Amino acid sequence: PPYPWEPFPYRMRLHFRDGSSDEIPCNENAGVDPGDRSKLGEAVRIEISLGVTAIEVMVFAYYPYLVAITLPESVKRIAKSAFSNCTSLAEINVPEGVTRIQDRVFYGCTSLRSITLPTTVTSIGFGAFEGCTSLASINIPEGVTTIGESAFRSCTSLESIIFPSSVETYGKDMLLGCTSLRHVYLANNSGQQQVDVANLGVDPDAVTIYRGTVSFPRPPKLSRARKRRSEALRRGDSDSDSDANVETPLIESPPLRPSRARSPQTSRLRTEGMLYDWTGGRPGDFLL
Repeated sequence: PPYPWEPFPYRMRLHFRDGSSDEIPCNENAGVDPGDRSKLGEAVRIEISLGVTAIEVMVFAYYPYLVAITLPESVKRIAKSAFSNCTSLAEINVPEGVTRIQDRVFYGCTSLRSITLPTTVTSIGFGAFEGCTSLASINIPEGVTTIGESAFRSCTSLESIIFPSSVETYGKDMLLGCTSLRHVYLANNSGQQQVDVANLGVDPDAVTIYRGTVSFPRPPKLSRARKRRSEALRRGDSDSDSDANVETPLIESPPLRPSRARSPQTSRLRTEGMLYDWTGGRPGDFLL
């Protein structure tokens, strides 16, 4: 593709449960001929060709066997309810260029475990991930300014969530029914300091809100003498300089470990391979 002489100039590659595959034509909005819709309903994996610029309303909704879908980089818009109730969909990467996650795009995708949002996204719509009961983590990129009402409602596997400092508008009840949620992080933002916790829909007795500055730990620096000894060890030299005669084991710098010199109130949360440290008992700075 493209096949400009055809009413549907682009293509979708469909893979079925029995191992067979087929190719059907589609338009720039991922729309297909009505005669091909039954084939879409039987696909477990779909690959959309380059050139498709949008995913139209409910085009992949209510397809129970769909596990994975590949969107081309040319996609810039995903319409509302595009993937709602694709109950087998486990993972999706939204391509760069998409600026808005529309209303209920992933509503009821009960098998969706993780999702990667591009840095171009600026808003997340009403109920965008509502009912995604397997969603354990989501990365909200810096640049998102608005999150709609009920955006993460009833995401019962979500344990923690970090909102970047760019977020200015939080929708009502966007975390309502997130029964596993325990930690909500709000990066420094003057608007975020005014967030009404009750408005988020969280249980104040079960969820702790942390406000502060997100920072990343730096690896420790080697002293000059230690660095020379390490370099000498790699070269195999025994006495490359005067420091080589110092009775100190020639070892590399120890691996970076989190400091234990913290107050007794310090707690830890490990999620997605990252360690979050914070000071409990009151809102304050936290380290990522």
